[in-house]
Amino acid sequence: LSCKDISSRDTLQERMKILNQKYFQDYKDITSPTQIMPDGDAKLSEDIMDSLNQFKLPGCLKCDGVLQPNITFFGGYLDPVIRSDALELLSDASNILVIGSSLKVYSIYSLLKKTNNVNKTPIMVLNDGETRIDDFPTVIKINERCGNILPKVAE
Repeated sequence: LSCKDISSRDTLQERMKILNQKYFQDYKDITSPTQIMPDGDAKLSEDIMDSLNQFKLPGCLKCDGVLQPNITFFGGYLDPVIRSDALELLSDASNILVIGSSLKVYSIYSLLKKTNNVNKTPIMVLNDGETRIDDFPTVIKINERCGNILPKVAE
């Protein structure tokens, strides 16, 4: 978390396999958990849960500290370089499509707000429920569940 060193997902996977050989041997053929819940979480069997409780996570290769994925978590701030790149991409866009997001996270909302204020770029939102940008003048809103609409679009 503190040294900001970045390593590849493949390298991390190999390190996890070395630290957790028994786990990867026992569960190498698992293609799905016991049950997938409606929210996408997995309900795992008791034996898998017992094994996961013993799972060892590797530390950072540079400082041996705790690893963090190179993503922005809910409520987190955007890296200034990512924010700048995103603003550039949004300013070049002729249209923007938002799917399945309330846009409650300020960092994303602020990007769309700035784009809307400067470029007046049309934004289509497909979301079941209210979003932070529903009142933007350039928003076209489809208030529907994504799972109802996207399969029809894919046909």
